[in-house]
Amino acid sequence: MFSLNHSSNTGTTVAYPVPFPSNLYVDDDGNQIMLYIALFFAYRVEKWVKGATSGVQVGGTCIFCCGVWVDKTKNVYMTAYRGDSITKWSPQTNTSSVVVSFFIDPRDIHVDETTDSVYVAEVTQNRIRMVSPKAPHGVYVAGATDGSQGDYASQLRAPQGIWVDDKTKTVYVADTYNGRIQRWKANAYMGDTIAGSGMHINSIEFCLMKRRDEVRILETDFFLQLRITQ
Repeated sequence: MFSLNHSSNTGTTVAYPVPFPSNLYVDDDGNQIMLYIALFFAYRVEKWVKGATSGVQVGGTCIFCCGVWVDKTKNVYMTAYRGDSITKWSPQTNTSSVVVSFFIDPRDIHVDETTDSVYVAEVTQNRIRMVSPKAPHGVYVAGATDGSQGDYASQLRAPQGIWVDDKTKTVYVADTYNGRIQRWKANAYMGDTIAGSGMHINSIEFCLMKRRDEVRILETDFFLQLRITQ
């Protein structure tokens, strides 16, 4: 963890060991900060509290777990990349239920509680899909509707991170293989680049590290065992 108030070359490890982390959610609504970490090859999500030496699994098996989100009532949503599904775990009942089961290779997730909508990055389809009570089968809110990949403003290439402004419904996308962060406004047919060079180099991918009210841009090497730092 690094201070955001001044520059620093030294960070503090807040979670270790963390085998093959693929995503992270920071929950600081309560009395203490909690980290929820999706572990890709470990098939699970772990919750870490401050000072812990190990994480605690929440929910059941999450095959090639890629995305994690925590709502205001502490329900944990997770995406199973090879299970093509979104699962919600309830801490009140300690049970898991499938929320959506028709996504194609889902990666990252964002839950908009104001409209009960779930946004998911379908990485191999090069699109962001949103499911809501008004659109139970989903609508595409970013990327080409035919799923074509490319570097035009109307396209994405293997998007692996998303964050949504719940007020404006603007979608921010980590357009991984194009090496950029794209901003798609509500009902737009194309996005605009707000970060990145537009080049994908050395298998380094952009991640969007999320809390409920903000997002920060990170770069991670996906297939390494890493310490989680801010």
